[in-house]
Amino acid sequence: MADGGFGTGPQAEALLRAGTRALEARRVARAAALFRRAERLGADPLAEVEARWKAAMLLGRYEWAWRLSDSVLASRAPEDFNRPWTPYHTRCVWDGTPLAGRRVLVRCYHGLGDSVQFLRYAPALEAQGCRVAVEIQPELLSLARDCPGVAEAVALGEADDLLVEERGWEVQVESMELSHALRTLPHTIPNDVPYLGRGLPRRVRPAGEAMRVGLVWQAGGWDARRSLPLAALEPLLGLSGVELVSLQQGPAREELAAFPAVRDGAVDRLEALAEAMCSLDLMVAVDTMAAHLAGALAVPTVALLHQDADWRWGAAGTRTPWYPTLHLARQRVQGDWTPAVAEAVEIVRARLGG
Repeated sequence: MADGGFGTGPQAEALLRAGTRALEARRVARAAALFRRAERLGADPLAEVEARWKAAMLLGRYEWAWRLSDSVLASRAPEDFNRPWTPYHTRCVWDGTPLAGRRVLVRCYHGLGDSVQFLRYAPALEAQGCRVAVEIQPELLSLARDCPGVAEAVALGEADDLLVEERGWEVQVESMELSHALRTLPHTIPNDVPYLGRGLPRRVRPAGEAMRVGLVWQAGGWDARRSLPLAALEPLLGLSGVELVSLQQGPAREELAAFPAVRDGAVDRLEALAEAMCSLDLMVAVDTMAAHLAGALAVPTVALLHQDADWRWGAAGTRTPWYPTLHLARQRVQGDWTPAVAEAVEIVRARLGG
């Protein structure tokens, strides 16, 4: 260990800084190599831990990421958990208590897409002898109650009543902490889809009928890199034998006025959105809740990803262990959607030919 203690070696510190710069440049393998060298020199377990964790997850080295998460968990004081005066997405909930065989309250404190993605763990918890209650955004309540393994679901902000003694919930965990709590590896991710909307009717395209393709091109405003203008999807508009249906919500729907060939199929409830997705032959969506919902419904989907995509999509490749029916079409250069959209066009053409 460098200089007899964590974080005291200047060489380790320099390697960590270099690794973070490499990660920011999307040189993920290089970043990981620098981080591991720093660790071998005795780097502080918490130094640049977010960057190290992201590199590990992007490369599918989940066991390394969980060791880092263990260090973060061990550094927390009892008063650090589930602080009600802090924003939901900043709260840590799980204190390391094993989940197996216990009554578990899963709190969904992040975005809608995150909640959809991590509901997949309810059946895995049930298989370990857990009874599972879920606290989730009101928009997702109906879908969550139909999810296998969920014994009870309540709206966000209403779960404290589940913690009184007579209800007996023994362990709390934030939904995005479940992959750490269960020591998930890429090949053990629960990905039996659909795990939402299992009873919804599914479209089987009649012979000779147009292929129905859903579109979502704008994500939330907090990361503009995830979004593209509808005009960038114009190559899809020129395909014969294709019916394009917009499932876009929000102000971006105004862009439809310039593209009358795209039918506005927007709905106002997530249950209705799930039904609409199940009536499609294919979904094309940017990295937003719609892509997660389509994946959880087992709807064939092309997910358009910007060049510095989130950790859950990995550093490269067209497939993801999280959603078997998703095809990942990635930017090669930040801001240039042309190759990703061309990939989506080729997938539509291939399905038309099939």
